[in-house]
Amino acid sequence: MDRCRHASAIINGDSTSPTLVVIGGTRRNELVTECLLFDSITTGQYSCRKIPLPESVTGRYSHSLTAVTMSPHCVWLVIVGGDEEIRWKDVGGGKEVARSIPITDTNRLIMIIELVYSEAGEWIVQSVLDGNYLTSKNYQEKYQSYSKTRTWWMDQLIEYPTEREMKLQRYIQSLHEDLQVAHESKVSLQEALVDANKQVKGDDSNDFISSVLEEMRQEQEKLNQIITG
Repeated sequence: MDRCRHASAIINGDSTSPTLVVIGGTRRNELVTECLLFDSITTGQYSCRKIPLPESVTGRYSHSLTAVTMSPHCVWLVIVGGDEEIRWKDVGGGKEVARSIPITDTNRLIMIIELVYSEAGEWIVQSVLDGNYLTSKNYQEKYQSYSKTRTWWMDQLIEYPTEREMKLQRYIQSLHEDLQVAHESKVSLQEALVDANKQVKGDDSNDFISSVLEEMRQEQEKLNQIITG
């Protein structure tokens, strides 16, 4: 299974464990024209199997691949670009360098593999869509149908807050604001205490200022209880 310059993606559906898909690549400067599926990759007990795909899909390397979940039981693998051939060029001195030949066939530049999750509990290929099909009316109708299903399905996954939860969020926000005000008041009170202490320093007979300081200290204790309580 050693290879390089391949493309991979994770697919997942409703009630299925994540599956890794690997398409194409090279091995010792030769194309690897196969597609592998690694099931249950998060359990440590994964299995690997090949799925049949035409060489127009797998016969490439240095390409990109992404998985788009269209429904809980359908995934589209979108494969784009890449190189299709390795040619060797003589550069003199008995040396050759590998040269990559990019895919230029418009039917192969962008392709879609439609996978569906079967009743047997495995992903299988439903269809392979090439560039010609992607510009057809049939594709537009197929996409619109899936798009509506996908929008509905994604909406079911979103948990909108209830009225009670929204009220609780507003109450928590209000508490945060009160605590912020209390914190700012505490800072101002501390500054006032410092100034007052400077004024009465060395004059213990000033009962009036001492009583004011005592009241300010009590207010500070109340604020501390609000902040820490």
